[in-house]
Amino acid sequence: MESRDKIDTPQNDIQIVLGLWFILTVIGLTILSVSLPADTPRWISVIDALGVITGSITSVFVIVSASYAYWKREEILSSFKNRMGRLEFHNTGHPFAEKVDAVIIPVSNSGTDQPQWIINHLKPRFVALVCSKESCDNGRKLLDEYSKHCTFLNTLEELDEVRGRILEDPKNPEQAKHLAKAFIVEFLRRNVARGKIFVDTTGGMVPMSIGLFQGAEEEGVSSIYVNGSNKGRIVDPGKESDGDPIFMSDRTPDAHTT
Repeated sequence: MESRDKIDTPQNDIQIVLGLWFILTVIGLTILSVSLPADTPRWISVIDALGVITGSITSVFVIVSASYAYWKREEILSSFKNRMGRLEFHNTGHPFAEKVDAVIIPVSNSGTDQPQWIINHLKPRFVALVCSKESCDNGRKLLDEYSKHCTFLNTLEELDEVRGRILEDPKNPEQAKHLAKAFIVEFLRRNVARGKIFVDTTGGMVPMSIGLFQGAEEEGVSSIYVNGSNKGRIVDPGKESDGDPIFMSDRTPDAHTT
């Protein structure tokens, strides 16, 4: 037969605690039985015994519990962090129909249809473009076309000279995450309410989308995705029916009620 190693489980720990409590209780009762005078009335003996037993049980429980907590402190702390830090993504896949004050948009090197659709139909006041070296030209086109309609956090100098807030490596989600968080902080400084900031995860490379989503979650901001009606693509950014925005994660104030 195969030998099985003994597994340390919470049930085993509880059995140890109960065993210690039983042993100490028996010792306490034994000491009590010989400590009272022989002529002590029975009812006084019973009351005294109950008091001693209750005090002993409480003391033993506190001591053993504290010892157990210290012994398992790392596991308990890890479990607490995991439970407290566990995120819930509200309204994933639900239709998006929120008032947008500010939006972060990834820009692909293959075209500008998706950013154009977002600006045309979600009508943000502030826009931050997430461009890689390869998509700076498309970012410049968006600034040229829409600077009169909204305020861009990006500058022409950054896009022309490919410096500053530009992704060095679009395959690195960590870079996209940090850039998204930096843009969110800038929106907040401009007095945009957190519940009115949204991060689009549609365009660009997959690692970019993952990084932008992570940045939005860490800053408590909603993320969206725009489904194209033409085999997943937006063909005419001027037509509202060409895009169907949905929530990836709803962080608006009323998210938990919908």
